[in-house]
Amino acid sequence: MGYGTRPGNGCQIQTFTPDDEEYVKYIPASSIDLVGDIMDRAREFWPDVGLEGYVSIEVENIHTDCLTYDLHEPSDYTLYYVLTLDLNCYR
Repeated sequence: MGYGTRPGNGCQIQTFTPDDEEYVKYIPASSIDLVGDIMDRAREFWPDVGLEGYVSIEVENIHTDCLTYDLHEPSDYTLYYVLTLDLNCYR
């Protein structure tokens, strides 16, 4: 994950994929069909945690493609669900 490149029109295009952390996970919205799937994925990440009240879910539109290109292109962004385990509630 992190920064990378892919072939473009005669050049290398810089890309980005957000890195998961122990208590923060990024799930591409395109991989989720139903809201319940988000909680299922959270249970996969943190199986020993009762999730209600402990996991916050946010949506972020992250610039993931053509990072050095000057013009704003909506297709250069990826929508992610960001799951964060709230350790203050969990303890």
